[in-house]
Amino acid sequence: MIQKRNIEACEHAFGYWKQNTTHTEADRRTCQTLATQLMALIKAKAPAAEFLALEERCEAAGIDAMGHGGFGLHSAIIAVLSDLGV
Repeated sequence: MIQKRNIEACEHAFGYWKQNTTHTEADRRTCQTLATQLMALIKAKAPAAEFLALEERCEAAGIDAMGHGGFGLHSAIIAVLSDLGV
């Protein structure tokens, strides 16, 4: 089960990227898409494999290099994976 604090971290990351204006348009679009997918997976109570696939897309997109917003989004996904036992 996903812990409430980790859902809140995901919501925070989603809100950050929804309002962000400091990154390039491409970075914003990438992270907004990933954050939207993350929230959809949480709402759908998706299996761990889907969250793992999302985490792999984050790695492939290089979001950790996008500063604290990218790192925060990636960290939120990793926390959810931990809650799901992955």
